[in-house]
Amino acid sequence: MIIDFILDLYIFVMSILFIWLGFKIDTESYKENRMFMSLFSFTGVFPFLLTISYYLFRIFMIGLGAIFLYLLFTGGFEY
Repeated sequence: MIIDFILDLYIFVMSILFIWLGFKIDTESYKENRMFMSLFSFTGVFPFLLTISYYLFRIFMIGLGAIFLYLLFTGGFEY
């Protein structure tokens, strides 16, 4: 019983951290690397790929956190 509570709490905290990471890291990394991207040509492929990778990372982390929260509250982690 206490083990189930601890596992549920762990999954809840992990889900919230994934969602937070999706918002925090993406914003900070994009601001830090904006100057780095300006060193390359704006018509090149690298700035475009870097921007796409930031948004894909953000979508993945927020989506993973949301899926974990959904499974936690609907009982998907119980066997």
